[in-house]
This record gives sequence, C-alpha cells and structure tokens, in this order.
Amino acid sequence: MKNPKELIHSCRDLIEAKLGWGKGESWSNHDFEKLSELIQEETKIKLSITTLKRIWDRVKSDHSPSGSTLDALAMFLKYNNWREFKNAHNAQQSAKIPLSPSIKKRVPPKSLILVFSLIVFIALIGSTIWLLPGSEEINPSDYAFSSIKSEAAGIPNSVIFKYKASSSPYDSVYIQQNWDNRRRTKVSSVDTSHTSIYYYPGYFRAKLVVGEKIVKEHDLFIASDGWAALVDSDKVPLYLDQTVFLKDGTIEVTPAIYRGMGVGLQPEIPQLRIFNVREMEGLKNDNFIFRTSVRNDFKEGTGACQRLQILILCKNDVMIIPLSSKRCIGDLWLRISEHEAGSSQTDLSGFGTELSEWTDLRVESADSEVRIFVNDTHVYTTTFSSPASEIVGVQYRFEGLGAIRNTLFSHKGGEFIL
Repeated sequence: MKNPKELIHSCRDLIEAKLGWGKGESWSNHDFEKLSELIQEETKIKLSITTLKRIWDRVKSDHSPSGSTLDALAMFLKYNNWREFKNAHNAQQSAKIPLSPSIKKRVPPKSLILVFSLIVFIALIGSTIWLLPGSEEINPSDYAFSSIKSEAAGIPNSVIFKYKASSSPYDSVYIQQNWDNRRRTKVSSVDTSHTSIYYYPGYFRAKLVVGEKIVKEHDLFIASDGWAALVDSDKVPLYLDQTVFLKDGTIEVTPAIYRGMGVGLQPEIPQLRIFNVREMEGLKNDNFIFRTSVRNDFKEGTGACQRLQILILCKNDVMIIPLSSKRCIGDLWLRISEHEAGSSQTDLSGFGTELSEWTDLRVESADSEVRIFVNDTHVYTTTFSSPASEIVGVQYRFEGLGAIRNTLFSHKGGEFIL
C-alpha cells in the first residue's frame, strides 16, 4: 500500500502524462496558472498557483494538502474523489503482489466466491433500499430558498441565506454557494438561516441540496463597487485599498504599494487580480465593443514574460484574452466562449507586444463573430455558437504589477465607462 506522499507523486505523474508538458520541475509560472484554469474548467474547483506549486514541491511547505485540493486533483484525472483514486491505486498495487503458497491453499473455489458475492450484493441492495428514503419523498415545492447580501456591493461580501427544509427526510441539507459542489456547507434541516462569505465578485448560482437533489436554486450577483484589486491566495485574498491604486482614472499597482503591505515580488510573483463587475443592462457577448489599455512593466526574474490575461465576464460564459512579451508567445492560451486555442497548435503571435508601454486592446463582437485587435492591428477572429449571455464586467490577471486605463464597453444601446 502506497503512503500519502507516494500517492501524491503518482497523481502528479498521471497529470503530467495527461498534459504532455514534460516534468513539472521544468514548468513555468504560466504553466501552473494554465493548469489551475484547466482544473477549474473540468472540476469547477479553483486551486491557486501556490497550491499547485506545493504539490509539485516547487514551494516548500510543512503542511499536507487539504482534502479539497486532493479531491480536485483526483477529479481532474476522472475519479470522483481522492478516496476513489487512493483505493484504485492501492488495489492496483495489491494485485501485483503474489499470494504466498500457504494463502493460496486456503482460497475457496471460484464458484463459492461467486455465490457468496451475489448474496452480499443482494443484501447490500436490499438494505440500501430499506434505509434510504425514496426520491418521491423529496418534492421541490416543499422547500424555500432565498438570500440577502449584507452589502449592496463590494468584496468581501456576506450573504444571508434563508431556507425552509423541514420536509427533508434527512437531518441535514446543504447550501452550495456556486457551481462548485465542493463549496457545500451542511446545515440543519430544522434551522432557517445560514451566512456565507463571497471573497470574489461575479455572477453565481446558489443551490439548496437535499441528499443529492437540487431542490431550489437562484442567481446571486456580487458587484465589485467600482474597481477592486486583490492578491490571490489559497484562503482569504489580500485586498488593496482603492484610494491607493486608483488615481485620476488610472488603476496602477506599484512596488511601493506592495512594500507598504509587506508583499515581495520575488521569488514568488504576486498574482494580482483587478475587477470591475457591475450591471450593464442590454450588453451581451454576441454584439459589443470592448476597449482597454494595459501595461505591465515588471519583467524581472520569473516575471520576464510579463504575462497577463483579460477576462470578459458574462453571466453564463467567459472570454479570456492573453497578452505577453514577444519573447513568450509560445506559451499562450485563449478562450472565446466554447472556442479555445493554444499557441502550441495556433499562431497567437499577435498577442505578443511591448507591455512595458501602454498597449491598447479592442474586442469587437458582431452576431457572435469576435475580432480582436492589439494596438489597432487585427490579430485574431473566431465565432462561437453558445447562447448569448449578458456581460457583467471584466477581470485582469497580472503577474506582479499592472496598470489599466480607458476601459469601456459599448453597444447599440450606448456605452458603459468603467
């Protein structure tokens, strides 16, 4: 039987084989960011870059990975959870160990094993049916579920969930904050209130779950209250005060701001996230124009590629547009709704630019055809077929430092200056 560390190493080997990027010891910071995105895409669970680096022994840690982290890695490999992964690999190892002669003599005939297995199986099925309440007893109309935000806008934001679940055949039910079923909290079926904290702005769908059945769900919108900036982390993000980074319409995070907060730029580059999430009535991703100017003049050490991503956030969709220095165009990934493209198979050289200077990005969408321009040069065109979704804001992902200005969305009904 493998010990926990050996199991983690086996999991790492399988993920490396699945990705085909070579050994994790040679991965760049951007590789770990891309893996984080892929895991979130497949499992709906977000693992930070630092967490992944700890798994690959790229960052020293005295703590074992959490259960939710291990579950996410196992789910990425198509297992239901870490326990299933562990059992499968321990069973595989046990199967390779030959029985000793004395043990072999005591093994009963195959026919007896089959009969005994059938008896056990039938008994288990019968006890399960007898013990579990029937699904017909769970009627969604018997339940209620609503929420109230503690603040109209801004992050972090607490949400007070009101629920009625007294009809549940179970003592406990679950409140799930969003699409991630790992973000479930067990609550008493006889209580009526539960409070959760949302650390990031965005558009979420909260759920009331009884057994494994979603009986009620509703949309929940957490606006950012203007521009919001934070440094990503495993648990609670490090929030930056708006008065420090917002000056005369320009958003800029400088080394001096980090020094004042005790944040270093090396050897671990801070993962800077800047948001502006708000209601923009009538603005949809199938017909709009988006403009912004960005700069990332940090190019020291592991930040040499000056990578950044710009995410156009929708209620049920996302567009992810990468930029980097011209020297690092071989490691880019783009997503427009269901369309994805990586630089290993697609020419994304147009997204390489001199990011130490202000760079203009423009995205034009007309009847679901999307055209992207960098410094007024057309660099990419694609289409998407998923249903049109309302745009709710933008997120910028910088490595280290970042600056933004002149950001707006426009459509036939008008424009929204952020």
